[in-house]
Amino acid sequence: MAEQKFSRIKKHLALVIALCFYTTLAAYLFKFFRFYLNPDGVSYISIAQKYLAGHFEQAVNGHWSPLLSWLMIPFIFSGTDSLVASKLVILLSGGAAVIGVYLLAQRLALKKTIKFLFPVILAPFILKFAYHAITPDILTVAILLFYLALISGDSYLKKRSKTPVIIGALGALAFLAKAYNFYFFLAHFILVNIIYIFPVRNNPSKKRIILRNLTRGLLVFLAISGVWIAVISFKYNRPLISTAIRYNLAILKPGSNSLEQHPFNYSGFTAPKDQYSISSWDDPSYYELAAWNFFESKENFVHELKLIKRNLLYFPVIVLIEFAAVFFLTLFFIARSYKKEPLKHQAEIPVFTAAYLYPAGYLLLLIYERYVWLSIVLIIMLAGFCLTKLMSAKFSSSAARAVILSGFTALILASPVKYFRDPAHKYEYRDIYGLASALKQFKIQGRLASNKDTGQNSLFLAYYLDSQYFGPSNENMEDNPGLLHEKLKEFNIDYYLVWGKTEFEFLKTCPEVTAQSLEGFKAYDLRKIK
Repeated sequence: MAEQKFSRIKKHLALVIALCFYTTLAAYLFKFFRFYLNPDGVSYISIAQKYLAGHFEQAVNGHWSPLLSWLMIPFIFSGTDSLVASKLVILLSGGAAVIGVYLLAQRLALKKTIKFLFPVILAPFILKFAYHAITPDILTVAILLFYLALISGDSYLKKRSKTPVIIGALGALAFLAKAYNFYFFLAHFILVNIIYIFPVRNNPSKKRIILRNLTRGLLVFLAISGVWIAVISFKYNRPLISTAIRYNLAILKPGSNSLEQHPFNYSGFTAPKDQYSISSWDDPSYYELAAWNFFESKENFVHELKLIKRNLLYFPVIVLIEFAAVFFLTLFFIARSYKKEPLKHQAEIPVFTAAYLYPAGYLLLLIYERYVWLSIVLIIMLAGFCLTKLMSAKFSSSAARAVILSGFTALILASPVKYFRDPAHKYEYRDIYGLASALKQFKIQGRLASNKDTGQNSLFLAYYLDSQYFGPSNENMEDNPGLLHEKLKEFNIDYYLVWGKTEFEFLKTCPEVTAQSLEGFKAYDLRKIK
């Protein structure tokens, strides 16, 4: 029995080492990233707390997909601090992504050394993603890696296989993690099956198997996804898959002062949608934003082209060159043997298509690195496939292979090492946690608002103080103290948070709660002047 267990561990040694490496590094670095918070993360935590409190109608959300919040619930229910709970879910998702890398590496035509190295050297890379922000992007990476490992395996092309059912369920989970994945899964799953069918189009039995598996996978995917689609469609009184894409396009309308101008930051005080929400950012879809179409006018079309240009140039030129090099090399190696053995690269085909298809939809919106983490991981793995082919060439000596492999490993590890060594990422937002702890001594709680350009930090304070945040003032209010005073009374604000040296005459008539004991920050109790 012990020998069998040891044999099993030895067989999956790369995975064991990778998970141990990931867990140890995650535990060591946790103290540095313990307090990191982001506005989206506050919303996901707030939604989880609503579910836990039984406020299901308010928890259902068309903007923020539910899976990340659902996964937080057991941890928060057990008494875990909600911020820590969110990080545990993200870290566990990263661990699942490491397993996904290992499983997918087994499918690819890689040298044994590269196959062994991939989960180990990608573990810190994935951990960098996990500690980057509280978002469902790393959860998406994990789910889609499992999906790609399954659709790349031989079992998918078998007649009586349960794999299509599991694939459909994974596609639905990816959608529940992030709405964008609904469109990606449909496009990718159908495309890969078309590619699988093409070489066997004259073989009715094999063609029938692929079509049957495609149909089964789609039915399961649509059945599970359809439940959530029905729920949010009922809440918002119209058929919809998500409100996020429409919102994200609307904020990029021509004439905006910045690439991404969120109304939360410029529209002035806005009441949260319900009494259980921390802020209006709990559901941005309730902001009334004018829709626009880039085909409506020449100006709109030019504006969209500029967005696409910005997205293409978001990454450094060297990264774009690397992506292009992997694209052409992979395409060359797949095409070279496709005629002789069409499905020889069964694994490479779905990985290749996913790596370059996934960012395509974001080109029309706005690309940030976390949106394309899946593509980054897949392109690294495809680079390993290309290296395998190049290192197998007759002219490749053992010394050259060692140098290439060492350089490849160093290149992958450079990014997470740089990120974790950067002092700017250590103990980030710990000062906000400390400020919130100090404010609790003054019993500050209730309806909060703040002066201009302080929305993010004030939102975090509202989260820690178990309060509601009505947003920052805008330029009109800052230039017109009378208007500001009027709006504070209109929204029945309890405390006005002032960062910096902003002074208004009417604030002198109400107590400054912190007695100026906190440098650069004042909290005014407005309840006395209502």
